[in-house]
Amino acid sequence: EPSIVACEAAGTATIQRRAPTEADAQGAVIVFVTHEHLALGEALAARAQEEGRLVCTLDRPHAATFVNPSVVDLPHVRIAFSSGGTAPAFLRRLRIALERALSEPRLVAFVRHLVEERHALPPGERSAALRERTEGFDLTLTARYPAWFEDPPADEKG
Repeated sequence: EPSIVACEAAGTATIQRRAPTEADAQGAVIVFVTHEHLALGEALAARAQEEGRLVCTLDRPHAATFVNPSVVDLPHVRIAFSSGGTAPAFLRRLRIALERALSEPRLVAFVRHLVEERHALPPGERSAALRERTEGFDLTLTARYPAWFEDPPADEKG
């Protein structure tokens, strides 16, 4: 993850490029367990839960005490969403698509304008004025599916 590498470069994090061990979770308040080391991950999750620590097993929600939501974080807009740990790869794709869609320059300018208007208004007038200013706004997204997913069965169509 580029942001973690940036933290390492800034001296605020240390990355150890090696296989994890059970000792790595000792004393940790929060433990994130990925899918790469299944047996070790299950052991780390079980031990952390026994010791009352927060555990996020990124692709095994049954072993987690919390979920790590996917976050779209743009200027003036933050959206967090989660599949409860059941579809992390899909959520990553969804986050990337939403970041791309919500980074469209005109949309960014529209939101920036709303923020400026909000700050210029007295607190008691903000809600009604901004509700009126956003009237007529709409966002249309188009989903494209991979070739292997042709037409879902009739009972899955919504």
